[in-house]
Amino acid sequence: MINSNIISKLIKDKSKLIEYLRKNITQLKDIIYIAEHHRNSEHTLRCESSDEGVELRINDNLTLNFWGSNSLIKKLTYASILKYIGTEGVRKIVILLIRKEGKVYRCTDLPRLKDAKIQIPIVVVNFFSIAFLSVIIFLPICSINIFPALLTIITLPIIIPLTYLSVIARKFFKFDISDAMIEKVVINLRDDVNTIIINRLVKLLRSAKLKVLFRIVNNLSRSRKYVESIQTEQINIKNLLSKLSSKNLSKTRVYLVDSDKCNASSIKLPTRDIILLTTKLVAQLGSDELLAVLAHECSHLKNNDSLKLLALISLDQFLKILILVLCIFYLHVSVPTIVIILILYSISYYALLAKVLRRYEYVADKYALKITNFVSITKALLKIGWRIATKELLLRSWLDTFQKIFSTHPDILSRVYSLYCECREY
Repeated sequence: MINSNIISKLIKDKSKLIEYLRKNITQLKDIIYIAEHHRNSEHTLRCESSDEGVELRINDNLTLNFWGSNSLIKKLTYASILKYIGTEGVRKIVILLIRKEGKVYRCTDLPRLKDAKIQIPIVVVNFFSIAFLSVIIFLPICSINIFPALLTIITLPIIIPLTYLSVIARKFFKFDISDAMIEKVVINLRDDVNTIIINRLVKLLRSAKLKVLFRIVNNLSRSRKYVESIQTEQINIKNLLSKLSSKNLSKTRVYLVDSDKCNASSIKLPTRDIILLTTKLVAQLGSDELLAVLAHECSHLKNNDSLKLLALISLDQFLKILILVLCIFYLHVSVPTIVIILILYSISYYALLAKVLRRYEYVADKYALKITNFVSITKALLKIGWRIATKELLLRSWLDTFQKIFSTHPDILSRVYSLYCECREY
């Protein structure tokens, strides 16, 4: 759960949060009592069902008190708070315009992320590894030198992904936004607009040509039938990178791809370091939050996390070969036993690998905290992952613990709490 001290840091206008929570909590059918009180500068909201309740009190800080045997209201309250922070309490449509070298680009002009199938090198590595591992067993029988095969198996996890990523990176070179200006048109929608109309608006705005797009936005602004307000924001990527310039980023370039996923990633290539941002991510985040994301990815590049990952995969290949050689040629273990050993080894190794990768994420968060601040990095995390966080909160099961063992990223709330503890130490 996210505690009230963190909520107080993240939310400036807490009275809007009270109103937002009142609307969400009253959707529960078994709510039998709702009361609001205003006294001096204190604002209190109290909601009760037959067996549980919550009281929210706001003055300078926010206080949450829960009671009862059931935890439904408690879960819904925290889920609503996460959604409020992640969406800023409004439904909106964001239009992105990229100004670069005197030209204006739309999201539709960018390459789609799904066109670059990042999973291909992993499939290729696994295919070749299985093939070589099968062949290597029979090579000694034929009195053939197995060293080239061993070397190939160990180096494949490094060579194939780097080669493949170098090739697909060329697809993004045209959309280097390191020197670009991003303009955001944020259309805040009214609460009574239904989902069907929103989907139609999104489809219309996405397919419209640039001149037609501005006309549609002007008409929406005048009519106010669906729109509460329209805001514009400019993000200068070069200025954001200049705040990180002392961190040896001369080789680092930032690329933008069109995707419905809210994500960022970094790739370390021999000739350059790449930070890849999706349009959904840039649309969701403000300038300070985007700086926090860039700082996070720069930490991965600075610490060579992507190369370390490839090295760990190569180590995995080497250890598998070692296990096979020992079992077949020295211990004379039966085939079923070898299969069981490899399965147990793989489970243990990938659980350990996931733990190492989660550690990388905590280190990157800490680095971003030093460059930006607690509010920026935490809001960025919650805007990116509030849906996942609320799902984990409301739909917990015994599988969650098992999944966390093999998850390469810590859950959002754990990262937020870690940042909060780190922030208090400064």
